Amino acid sequence: MKKQHSEILKLISTYLEENPNQRFAQALFNLGITEFKKNSAEFELRDIYNDADNEIIKRIELNLNWFKFQEKVSKQIETQKENLQGMTLNEMLYATELMSDFDDYRNSNKKYAEFILFRLGVDYESILQILK
Repeated sequence: MKKQHSEILKLISTYLEENPNQRFAQALFNLGITEFKKNSAEFELRDIYNDADNEIIKRIELNLNWFKFQEKVSKQIETQKENLQGMTLNEMLYATELMSDFDDYRNSNKKYAEFILFRLGVDYESILQILK
């Protein structure tokens, strides 16, 4: 077994230990090992046979980081949920301690910035304007 194979198996094992209610195939899909083809109206699973092991590891790690980020944002908003009513966006970002994350991701990773705004209850049209 190659080093990359061991690393992939370790990442899958750790993910399944942290998410025991997920089925194995569901974990493979969530980690990006199998995924739908980008820009395909057919919703076909992409062919992973030509993916380099390092690409699979990179995709798994990106998805794990995304899951951890979603969890972090959700927890920070949940702890302040009742206090956020009537606040401006800047006040909500400050109260939830997401201001610096949002500022960083606004330019570097729109997906992450959009998620913060969405979880704060900002409507889609406003999100598009803010991230423009």
